[in-house]
Amino acid sequence: AETEKQLALTQATKLKEQAQIERETAQINLDKARIESETRRTLADAEAYTKREILKADNALAQKLDAEIEIQRLWADAFARRAVPTNVFGGGAGGTPTGSDAEVRAFMQMLTLDAAKRLAYDRDVSK
Repeated sequence: AETEKQLALTQATKLKEQAQIERETAQINLDKARIESETRRTLADAEAYTKREILKADNALAQKLDAEIEIQRLWADAFARRAVPTNVFGGGAGGTPTGSDAEVRAFMQMLTLDAAKRLAYDRDVSK
């Protein structure tokens, strides 16, 4: 009976120590996860700060250039694919046929102006 009691105590002590080790391991893993989370947050904040400062320094030049390039690309694509009839009847006051390159170009310039107004950005680079 004494031996069984000793075995039971030994087993209980072993389980208690194992539970303590598991608890300490869980605490260490929790601390590690918190540190990793804080590190990720700090890196994200630093990256966001860097992007903000770059945008502030160059007055969002990269975004403006991208928008301008897209506007011009769309304009050029539309101009290249315009439907040009073989025969045109009726002319303007100056004898220029309706749908001439000059008219299409003027129309596309108006569309470009409208797109720029809708974008509502200042194309000037501030110093």
